Amino acid sequence: MSTTLEEQIFTLLKLQKNETEMTKMQNLLDSTPRKIKILDARLAEYEQKIYDRTLNQDQLKKNYRDNETDVQLNYVRIERSQEKLNSVKTNKEYQALLKEIEEVKAINSRIEDEMLDILGLIEENEKQIAATQDEYTRETDKINREKELIQSKAEEIKNELAQFESEWEQISHKIEPKLLEEFNKVKTWIPDSKMIVPVTDAVCGGCNMSIMPQTYNELQRSEKLMYCPHCQRMIYHENIC
Repeated sequence: MSTTLEEQIFTLLKLQKNETEMTKMQNLLDSTPRKIKILDARLAEYEQKIYDRTLNQDQLKKNYRDNETDVQLNYVRIERSQEKLNSVKTNKEYQALLKEIEEVKAINSRIEDEMLDILGLIEENEKQIAATQDEYTRETDKINREKELIQSKAEEIKNELAQFESEWEQISHKIEPKLLEEFNKVKTWIPDSKMIVPVTDAVCGGCNMSIMPQTYNELQRSEKLMYCPHCQRMIYHENIC
């Protein structure tokens, strides 16, 4: 274990650097599920489009069948009305049947026009579904490759992280227990990864605040561990390391 304060500070700096790298790696690992989720969401958008267009296609076909049924029923009505023409006794009844037949024919004409429009929509929708399915297939292949890269990178990071964790153990064992305890205590209230920082020209490297001349003079002698009076980080004179 190191015996001088300078050596202990140097070891603490190595530990701090190690922890900074481990934090970066852990953040990358933590972001992996989010990246995968974003990719899955891209696929889900295509799936939703296909689902919606398929539902629309089913509805269009149902509308076509319903119209087709209405047309057939109307043809039956027309046929029956035409049969009645032979048995009517008055001109008034005859004209009423003719009018009814013409009205039903007009209705059928409108329905058949609508059926043609629906057929056009069905054809266009089929093309859109096919195109979206093709896009979905291509996007699935692309996203699967991206996922493999992300997961492969995550495995690499895990291996690197394990190495850093092993190094952390080795480094931490070289630090006096009380000093390591102080280091970890500072960590609880510092928002970043700078628990121990240099002081240059009487300015703290953590909070950029000036320290008193007397404190700075003590720091230069490197006789004891000191803390910034403003941010409470561990501090050392820049010439030490």
